[in-house]
Amino acid sequence: MAVEKVCEKSSLSLLVQVGTLANGLPKYKAYGYNNIAESASDEAVHTVALELAKLFKPDIAKVVRHDAGTLA
Repeated sequence: MAVEKVCEKSSLSLLVQVGTLANGLPKYKAYGYNNIAESASDEAVHTVALELAKLFKPDIAKVVRHDAGTLA
């Protein structure tokens, strides 16, 4: 039986490094954008993220796309 994912919502997070934790790992602050079109390609979302990144100081450390859906 084939399993199909039905995407219900998608969001974008831009992570900015704001410091370092005591153990030496980076500390991030996340800026979230909801209601990303489920049909938007990863390339399109990344392009938009790079344009949004121009508004941030310091620079964006990571771009993360979150997809949530059900499996049927």
